[in-house]
Formats: sequence, structure tokens, C-alpha cells
Amino acid sequence: MKKRVLLKISWEALMGNLEYWIDQNYMDDLVKKIIDIKNSWVEVAVVLGWWNIFRWVKWISAWMDAVSAHHMWMLAIHINWVAFTEAIRRAWWKTVMFSPFDIPMVSEKLNKYKALEYLQDNKILVFVWGAWIPYFTSDTSWVLSALEIEADMIIKATQVDGLYDKDPNKYDDAQMIEEATYEEVISENLKVMDTSAFAMARDNNLEIRIVSLNKDWAILRAINWEKEWSVIR
Repeated sequence: MKKRVLLKISWEALMGNLEYWIDQNYMDDLVKKIIDIKNSWVEVAVVLGWWNIFRWVKWISAWMDAVSAHHMWMLAIHINWVAFTEAIRRAWWKTVMFSPFDIPMVSEKLNKYKALEYLQDNKILVFVWGAWIPYFTSDTSWVLSALEIEADMIIKATQVDGLYDKDPNKYDDAQMIEEATYEEVISENLKVMDTSAFAMARDNNLEIRIVSLNKDWAILRAINWEKEWSVIR
């Protein structure tokens, strides 16, 4: 049966080997991987981070209102998505960008039923999160987007190959956790996403599978229940 997946990609996905901005070659390679997934009888919607464009750090509150700062990074994400959708089109695939903000030149306003029609028409959906609300986290937004399109699962593609008890990039003794419940992840304060997003996914029986962004076929293997990934449910 055809599967429907929300693919959450870390902001490093567009930076590649650069320290800032967008690496076209890395982005084009990522798009090819997503198209390979589409060719395997999978409907795909994608969300992606923004830190490669605008890094919102603590010192910003010293000179800018927090709501204005939120607006800046919510605008920054559109820059990534315009680049990403253009990469999809260069690969000769159909795509639609949905945004909660009214920018008709580059995106459509999010509509669940229109999104479902586009998925059935074999388009790759690109979500600029699910809400344009200050203090409403990106984690909660992409879980909401997954629920709105009735996704079978969320695939979180990152720079590590699964869920760990501590950051494996900082600690040599970090241990991979192949399977965990939402309650375990929340109680042990594992930094995958914020608590409100976990609660929303848990209450709606939505699985999150965590895979490596850089391993070929890792995303598709996770969709097909083959190993080399972690699952939270």
C-alpha cells in the first residue's frame, strides 16, 4: 500500500560543507534522494529548518522584541524553501509550497484538502511549518502538519543515525536507543524535540523514526521497517 510520510530535515541539509547559507550540490543530492523515495510508492511532504539563514541566539532579546525576532526567523525559512522547491523543479518533479503566511508569488496558504489532492497527484509538498504564531515552536508545527495531512509517520533525518541518550558528537560513550516510548523520552529529557510536540504526537498515535540524513537509502529503509534507525511511539 502507498505510504504517506512527513519528512523533517535538519537545517544542516542545505548547508552541506559550508559554514553558512546554501550548498547547491548538497541540496540537489538531497532532492534526488527524496525523488527516489517518491518512486518507491511513497507520498512525501517535507519540512526543514532555518538556522543556516538566520541564527536566533539569546543576545537578540537585548535589542529586539521577542515577537519581532520570531517574525524574522519565520521569514528566513521561506528563503530556504524557495531554494528547495526550485531544486525539486530542476529535477523535473512537481512540487507545491504551503505557508501560513500570505505570499502568493511563491506559496499557497495551507489547506488540508488541497494538500491531500496534491499528494494524490504525486507532487512533493513543502511545508513552511504549520502556524505563524510567535512562541509556537517549529517542532509542534511540523507534528501538526503531519496530523493535518494524515501522515502514517514522521521521518526525522538528522546528522546522527538515531536516538541517543546523549549527544554522540560530544560524548564518545553515547548509547543509541533503538526504540522508546514518548513517556521515556520526556522523562529522560532526551533532546529530540520539545515536550508539547511529543505530547501531540503521543496523543494521536503518530510514530517518529529517526535516521541519518547522509546514509544512502536510510530514509526508505526506515519507511519500510528495515533497521538502521530509531523509533519513538
